[in-house]
Amino acid sequence: MIDQTADGKTILDASGNPVLAKEEKYLGSYQPDFLAGLNNKVSYRGFTLGFLVDWKRVVNSILIQKLS
Repeated sequence: MIDQTADGKTILDASGNPVLAKEEKYLGSYQPDFLAGLNNKVSYRGFTLGFLVDWKRVVNSILIQKLS
């Protein structure tokens, strides 16, 4: 992560290169929050019936405890 000033400007070092931030920052997750799917197949005289339902709901939770 590149360090920025309060107004969003990039901080540069003496050589003009961007300065890396000293602390980490959460930028988000590449995992989607929700996925779904639906498939269908129907025939009549030859009798074919097919179906597929796929569902995924992602819940992110972290438990942090301070150890003494």
